Amino acid sequence: MAVNPLLIQALKRLNPSAPAGPEDFIDREWEGMARGWDVCERLTTLLAAGFTVRAVLHGPIGVGKTTELRRWARELEGIAAVVQVVAPRPSNEVPPYQESARQVAGFLEDALAQHVGWDWRDVQSATDADPDRSSLSVLLSRAFQDADPALPKLLLIDALDLLTNEQDQIFGAAQNLPLDELPSVVFVGAHPWFLLTPRERRDPRLEYIWELPCFAVQDPDGRPNPLAIEALAKGLQRRLGPTEGAFWDLHACCETAAYISGGVPRDAIRVLHAAVLSAAKAGQVNAAHLNIGVNELRQDIAQSLSSAELARVAEVGRTLNHQGDASLISKNAILPYDLPDRRYWLPHPVLLNLLPPPKGR
Repeated sequence: MAVNPLLIQALKRLNPSAPAGPEDFIDREWEGMARGWDVCERLTTLLAAGFTVRAVLHGPIGVGKTTELRRWARELEGIAAVVQVVAPRPSNEVPPYQESARQVAGFLEDALAQHVGWDWRDVQSATDADPDRSSLSVLLSRAFQDADPALPKLLLIDALDLLTNEQDQIFGAAQNLPLDELPSVVFVGAHPWFLLTPRERRDPRLEYIWELPCFAVQDPDGRPNPLAIEALAKGLQRRLGPTEGAFWDLHACCETAAYISGGVPRDAIRVLHAAVLSAAKAGQVNAAHLNIGVNELRQDIAQSLSSAELARVAEVGRTLNHQGDASLISKNAILPYDLPDRRYWLPHPVLLNLLPPPKGR
């Protein structure tokens, strides 16, 4: 079976596991949003003023945190020396050089060693050669060895939000994260932890907590918000523009995906990705294929929810409050939205037909 080449091209542009590149970035500025997303400009200003930044970026799964870090690295070229690393998943096998470092958040050393292509023997050799320096210091020097010494250094650490069981150890007030050894640094942290943990329980040295928002595709009454839907749909449409002929109506498909995603860009991309895959035989994406994508997203989110959790999701829809439910937040079953006059929480739109009718608010 020959597949429409436009579908192949569309599929390549809809990779849910890959962060958006410079041409695919979806602009977060839209009319009616609570505040502009100007964190990159703030970061640039702080570095230019000589501040050593200690910051955290958090937000729902799939909202675009990795994409933001990559965009910042591009925007800061020539302004700062940027090293971006990914924290490895926890492992039962702790390298020998980390046996003591594990108590001081050894994930930093894991991430830097991976970035520079070293294993524990390389780290051990370097610290043996210079016993006065810590393994973290040696790894930082290696990571920034090609940096312009005149530029401020910035370390971007992704994927710490995946270490959900270690957030208190990493970011809590009593932890011993070695910030004094680090240059300016931005961590990606777990969304539920930073939403629900009181400020006094966080490390006071983390001065900036930045939350990457969803597009507010639902208004406080649960109705579609046309301004936010259009903003996200335009970004999706721009990403798919050269493959417009693969869709019966590209704009309508992108609007549907934008709304049903709850304003989470990766969820919108997943819907369109599944729709394009299901259209291989037909040669063009139509409403039926789009519904297949919607159903796949619904199944993926709903399958981890018990009937009791679905009842709590419905309660959030009634009260517009997250009810302190870390489980629902971590699963994206409920989503936060900001408008100029308020913040509110609602069920992910893909779950609405699984919930009991609201009793009124």
